[in-house]
Amino acid sequence: MEVGNRGGRLRWKIENEGFNAQKNGGYGLEHAFSLDTKAMKSFYVLLQIAYIFDQLMEKGNLLRGRIRETMGSLKVFSQMLWAELTHTVVDPGRLRALLERRIQIRFDTS
Repeated sequence: MEVGNRGGRLRWKIENEGFNAQKNGGYGLEHAFSLDTKAMKSFYVLLQIAYIFDQLMEKGNLLRGRIRETMGSLKVFSQMLWAELTHTVVDPGRLRALLERRIQIRFDTS
């Protein structure tokens, strides 16, 4: 088997698993929240961001242990995060200061 062919199959597997998780993992990918094409595209972009964030939290070491230690599970964390994001007004200056800090995320390869 050619190297390129194996890479293509691996890429397909990764994309398919990600799409399947978004479709069946509680992200609401199949639900039509709007008939407006622009709104649908916006929803999908936000869904992709949420999925990436979820993967970083689940597979990365940045906060995973701390979240499980203090909140019991990633599900509880995500529910609390959703509540904060939907009910909190963000100060732009404070957000800029936080985003300027450098962080490093390592992925668990075990």
